[in-house]
Amino acid sequence: MIHKKIVEKMALSVCAIERMDMTLADLRTLAASKGDKISASDLEQEVLGTGFIVKEGWVLTNRHVVDAMIADISKRGEKNLDHWFLEWVHPNKTGGWSSVLKQVMLAAPMTVEGNTGLDVALIRYTHKD
Repeated sequence: MIHKKIVEKMALSVCAIERMDMTLADLRTLAASKGDKISASDLEQEVLGTGFIVKEGWVLTNRHVVDAMIADISKRGEKNLDHWFLEWVHPNKTGGWSSVLKQVMLAAPMTVEGNTGLDVALIRYTHKD
């Protein structure tokens, strides 16, 4: 049996990798207008995959997730990651749900010499507000 504290720590490290129609500036404006209470119904988002924290500011995911992000950005004619976020969802003390949203700053497939089939990538996110 896995110790409860390990499960809790692991649960808080897993995040969704998602694209939103809003940028971080748009989200801040929306939050300010709603008293910092944004609900899922306020957002249009598409989850592309998951990842987990390997170091503060860094998430490990699959290469095919980052490849799909890059393809989506190209298809939309965008030039940056302004619409890409990582979201951690967890139960709060009142019995509801809370989430933490962080901006994706860098998404990079990893390569290892001699292993072209490695399905691993790193994502850098803003870890300070």
